[in-house]
Amino acid sequence: MTAEELAQLDDISRNNVIIQRMVAESLPFDRATYVGIFYAGQVPKPWTHDHEAILPPVFRDENADEVRRAIQALGDAIGVTYTGDVPR
Repeated sequence: MTAEELAQLDDISRNNVIIQRMVAESLPFDRATYVGIFYAGQVPKPWTHDHEAILPPVFRDENADEVRRAIQALGDAIGVTYTGDVPR
């Protein structure tokens, strides 16, 4: 990520210390890297709406709630209990 690209991020994302670390250390600028650092490699299972909501906007999955509802509806239809974890 270049300084120009960083400047184009929203204020919450741009000022986030983990994002600043990722840029300073030339770490991959992706959601998986951010989540791994934030949770020190211990990613919560299941991943919930609350976990999604605390991510900086640049790494939020705007469709996560819709995907969870669809998976739960499918689980209900076939008699399987949905645990809240979205397969990736």
